[in-house]
Amino acid sequence: MQLSTSAQTQADINSCRMDVQNATRRHFDDYYQTLTLCLEPTLASGDRKRQAMLKDSQELWSKYRDATVHATGEEWTTGSGRGAAEVSAGIQLIRARMRELEHTYDFALHL
Repeated sequence: MQLSTSAQTQADINSCRMDVQNATRRHFDDYYQTLTLCLEPTLASGDRKRQAMLKDSQELWSKYRDATVHATGEEWTTGSGRGAAEVSAGIQLIRARMRELEHTYDFALHL
């Protein structure tokens, strides 16, 4: 995660971290949407299995991500670093998911 070098306070760092998280989510959403469109079946085949399998795996992955982020936060139950730890974990998981999909579908998209 690349944070701004101009961040001076914890609030600045948290704001930068949220900006990175939002950008990462947008990038992933764009990637996933494009991948889904590329997996659209031809009208002749009518085969929607690949899209359905991707959708199912994404739903399961989202549950895994949420549980992992929550577990990461639980390590900070009494600390002020909980939010930052959860955001950082979420960013890393989203980036890893995109790499996984790139490998699985041999589909690289760099915005």
